[in-house]
Amino acid sequence: MNIHLRPFALEDFEQIAPLFQELHEIHVAGRPDIYRSTEHAISFDAFKDIVENNHSIAVLAEAACAIVGFCILESREVQDSSLLVSNRKAYMPGIRELV
Repeated sequence: MNIHLRPFALEDFEQIAPLFQELHEIHVAGRPDIYRSTEHAISFDAFKDIVENNHSIAVLAEAACAIVGFCILESREVQDSSLLVSNRKAYMPGIRELV
């Protein structure tokens, strides 16, 4: 199977939203002390922010013209504290694979 990686596009929302929902439900099942079940794990506005902001890298995997996975990597600033010095770190809020 050939897998093609490409950046998220706004037009992908309808296909990616169910994958976000599946991923969220996995989190809910595994950590109900942290996550709550919800009907919509991501709104179009939140998706648009991921696509258009300059602090995220979001790619999807396609095979046979179908989306089979995605990964999001965000850059976040860590504030100076008694434990940490100010810096930037990478955070992966979402990764889902269907193959």
